[in-house]
Amino acid sequence: MDSSNKIQMDLWGLTNANGLQDDTSNWSKLAIDGTPPTARAHMAGAYDETSDTLILFGGGAYSSSAGTLYNETWTIRDVTSNPSWHKLNPAGTLPTARRDASAVYDAARNRLIVFGGNTSTAYSPESSGRTNDTWILSNANGTGGTPAWSQLNTLDKPPARSGHTAIFDSASKRMVVFAGGGTDNYVRDDVWVLTNPGETTSSWAEYDAGRPCPKGRVSHSAVYTGSAKNRMIIFGGNTGNWNLVNDVWALRNANGLPATPVRDISIKAASASLCTDYTLQLTAVATGDASDNEVSGALYTWSSSDSGIATVSSTGLVKGAGPGTATVTVTFTDVSGQTITSQFVITIAGVPATEVAPPTGTEPVIPPAGMGKSVYDGTYIGMFTYEYQEHKPDGKGNWVEGEWITDVFRLTVTFKHIATVSGITTLEITEVICSDASFGTGLAGITPSFGSVAVMPAEPPTTPINPSQDGMGVAVLFPDGASLLTENRAGALHVSSDGRTLSNSLDPGIQDKTWVAVTTQGPLYSGDPSGVYYTYKFKSWSLTRSNK
Repeated sequence: MDSSNKIQMDLWGLTNANGLQDDTSNWSKLAIDGTPPTARAHMAGAYDETSDTLILFGGGAYSSSAGTLYNETWTIRDVTSNPSWHKLNPAGTLPTARRDASAVYDAARNRLIVFGGNTSTAYSPESSGRTNDTWILSNANGTGGTPAWSQLNTLDKPPARSGHTAIFDSASKRMVVFAGGGTDNYVRDDVWVLTNPGETTSSWAEYDAGRPCPKGRVSHSAVYTGSAKNRMIIFGGNTGNWNLVNDVWALRNANGLPATPVRDISIKAASASLCTDYTLQLTAVATGDASDNEVSGALYTWSSSDSGIATVSSTGLVKGAGPGTATVTVTFTDVSGQTITSQFVITIAGVPATEVAPPTGTEPVIPPAGMGKSVYDGTYIGMFTYEYQEHKPDGKGNWVEGEWITDVFRLTVTFKHIATVSGITTLEITEVICSDASFGTGLAGITPSFGSVAVMPAEPPTTPINPSQDGMGVAVLFPDGASLLTENRAGALHVSSDGRTLSNSLDPGIQDKTWVAVTTQGPLYSGDPSGVYYTYKFKSWSLTRSNK
C-alpha cells in the first residue's frame, strides 16, 4: 500500500540486483500490458524462470469493516521484457479464497504448490480462518495446456497457519515451510517438509531442525540458495504483538537431506510398552559412517502397522489406541530415492485399573504393581542453591574469571503420568516454571526446553557452542528417582527416590562439581569480545510436593 493506504498493482525491476557488478543498481517501474486484476494485496506467488512468468494466486482487499478475498490465478508473462497480464481459468475445484498463503513453483513439472493462508474476510482477519490445506495447480504458467487445480490429501499435515514462508528444492522435490501464525494466535517456529508434491508418495513431515532457532514469526521473507548449498534464509518479520525484527537466519540442510550420507537408523525409547490413551516419544538416530557418528539434519517419516493399536505422529510420538502389538517404522529417503528404515515393536496394554493416592511431602514413592496414573500426577517444587562465576574474554584470546557468587532459584514442575511398565515409569512434563533467581542471565535464563535449566560439562570453550550439541542436559524435578534424557541422549540429570540427591547419569556426584552453562549472549569463543559464559556449582537441593 502507498501513503494514502491504497493498494498498488505495479511491477518494479532492479538492475544489478546482487550489487556485485560495477554498474549502479537501479529500480524502474515496468509498464504491464493487458487488463489487470482488481486491486488486492497479500497474494501468494512464484516465478518460472524458463517462461519468464510470474504466477499469482489469491489475495484480498479490505475496507474499514470487512474485505473481499479472491481465489483467482493470474500470470504476468515476459516479466523482464514485455510484461502483460493474463487471467488463467483453471479446471477442477478451486481452492477457497484466501490471503497470506505460501506458494512455490516446481519448474520440472510446471506446478504451483499453495499451502495454508487465511480465509477470514474480517478487517482484522480472524485466526480461526487460518487453514492447512495443500493445493497443486498443474500447467501453472498457462503455456503448456489447460491449468487445473487439485487438492493434495496426505495422512499428516502441518497445523493451520498464515503469514508463513516456503521454499522449494527442485533436486529432492521438497517444499519447506517455516513459521506463520496459528489458529490460536500462536506465532509458530516449526519447520515442515512436503515430499514429492502431487505424486502418490506425497507426504508432510515435521522437521526437527534443532536449536537455536529463530523466534516464531509472521510476515517475514525467505529465499533458497539452491540444492548445492541447501540453505533456507529468512529475514525479519513480526514475532507477535507487532514486535518487528530485522534478524537473519539460515537453515542448513533445509530439505532434510544432510550433507553426510546416512548409513543406518536406530530408534531409541524409554519403554517398549504403553497404556491405551497414553503417549511415548520415539527418537530416530541416524549414523553416517563406520564410526557410528550421529548425522544431524535428517528428515524422517514415521508410520504404524496398525493405527487401531498405536498411532505415531510426524515427530515420532506414539499414542496407544487399543490393546495389542504394533510395529512403528521410521524411514529416511535420500536424494536418489533410496530408503533406509528401522522398526520398533510396541505393546499396548489397557487403561490401568488401579489408582493409588498421591504422596505428600518428601516421602519416597514406591509404585506398586498395576499402579494407576495419579501417583505421579501433580506439581513438585524444588529449591537449588548454587554458585556461579562469570567468564569474559579480554580481547586477547584469554578468559577473565569473576568472583564466585551464591544464588538460589525455585523450579516448579507439573507432571502427568504416562505409563509404568516393568518398573519403568514414563512421565510427561506439562509445565515448568523457573523463578526467584536474582541472577537473571544465569540458570533461570537458560531454557532450551520446557523452561528448564541447561547444563553441560565444564570445559572452557574454544569454538562456538551449539546448544544442541552432545553434553547438553536439562535439570528438572523428578519424583521417585525418575530421570530425563535430552534429545541427544546425553547429559541426563537424576533425582534419588528420597528427592534429595542430585546426580548425573554420565558422571555421578554433581554436587560441588563445576559445570558450564550456555547463555544467549552471542557465540562463545575466546576471540569474540561479546561472548560470555558462566560456570556453576550446585551446592544443595530440596524437593517437596505441592498440594495444589
